[in-house]
Amino acid sequence: MNKFFSIMRTVVVPSFILITIITVMISIIFLSCIQPQSKPIEGAWNLVYSQYIAEGKILDKFPGNYTGSDIKIWAKNYFIFVGRYKMDTTFVDNYGGGTFTLDKNHYQETVLYHVANDWVGTKPKMLLEVKGDSLIQTYPVDDNWQINKNNYTVEKYIKLK
Repeated sequence: MNKFFSIMRTVVVPSFILITIITVMISIIFLSCIQPQSKPIEGAWNLVYSQYIAEGKILDKFPGNYTGSDIKIWAKNYFIFVGRYKMDTTFVDNYGGGTFTLDKNHYQETVLYHVANDWVGTKPKMLLEVKGDSLIQTYPVDDNWQINKNNYTVEKYIKLK
């Protein structure tokens, strides 16, 4: 038995194995500290422009026909928006939220709650483009992700800092 322990004490781990083990341990520690990459739309965005086209004509424009503000926030796979507008002397509240998917510029919401109950449960598809601190959202699009140029809405947001 003494011979076994004396052999075990003299076993030397080759240096390349020791270096490999230390490198693997450092890599595991480093990789566990890296945060998952966020989506470019994550954060809070302020609506600065909106235009609604119906039958090829501009029906609503912001700012223009109405004033106010609207903020949209994206976090992980969730979105929420809230705002208040003034049309003439009437104030109108706007809010909604739910989940979303984003694949390149193909964006789809699943509306879980909305100021207009007929939107709840819908899954609008949109084109979404982010350039720096600007985000442009255009909807609706069809199943082929094409816009009907005679009937659509375009919204431009600026990222809040």
